[in-house]
Amino acid sequence: MTPKRSNKKLHFQFPQSNKSKNGGYCFPLQGAGFYNLHPYFSFKKYNHDNSEFNFSNFSTNEICIFFQELKDMSNHTWKEIFQDYRDYYHAHKVEWHKTAFINGFKHDKSIEYQPVYQFKVYKQWRVFGYFNHHNIFKIVWIDKNHLVYPCDK
Repeated sequence: MTPKRSNKKLHFQFPQSNKSKNGGYCFPLQGAGFYNLHPYFSFKKYNHDNSEFNFSNFSTNEICIFFQELKDMSNHTWKEIFQDYRDYYHAHKVEWHKTAFINGFKHDKSIEYQPVYQFKVYKQWRVFGYFNHHNIFKIVWIDKNHLVYPCDK
């Protein structure tokens, strides 16, 4: 599915890397060149133990859709995802205090202080993760039912 471009202007500033509370380094969205990069994804930190945020509640067809959507997303740059198509991808930094899971990624001490971002993959499916120092997006949670940021209906 091709997303519709947004005509709205967004002033989005990328934070610089900094030392985290646990002594490691956070590498969120490195430098201006980041805008021009296409997405690369990693499942190294994927939390398969959490049944709310893994593939256990996906059908085989839905898993195929999920990966096709990631593949389609890789045709865009991060600038397009965060700005031009933001109405489609809903990409933004996660503010845990505004979510139903205020403790965030406490299940893994090595990533609990990483700046976390989310984006829409398909319908209400959201992906949560962080960027490593190579600007690879490390997927941690897959929120099929929009549980992290519940919709008010």
